Amino acid sequence: MNWPEGTKGRLLAGVYLIAFVAMATGVIWTLYNQATGGSGAQFTVGITLFVLAQLVITAMAFALRSAVRDKTDTYQRAWQRLSSGLEIPAAVRRLTA
Repeated sequence: MNWPEGTKGRLLAGVYLIAFVAMATGVIWTLYNQATGGSGAQFTVGITLFVLAQLVITAMAFALRSAVRDKTDTYQRAWQRLSSGLEIPAAVRRLTA
């Protein structure tokens, strides 16, 4: 995926990295509470983190669909690459460039 240049690219990369960490934290939080018998309030925190992060990642996939190199199924490819973490190295490079 080709990330935008300049300030817009750094902003999107930063938002993506935060959203991905929030998504992973939500999954780990929920699995930990399932394993230890956590309360409903604890599950709510993990699920909320996951859902909010996925909303951000979905919006970014829609916005970045034109940046996908392979032009078939661009939204789905962008969402899969963002959700699976395949774009983390590129986002870090864009953020630190």
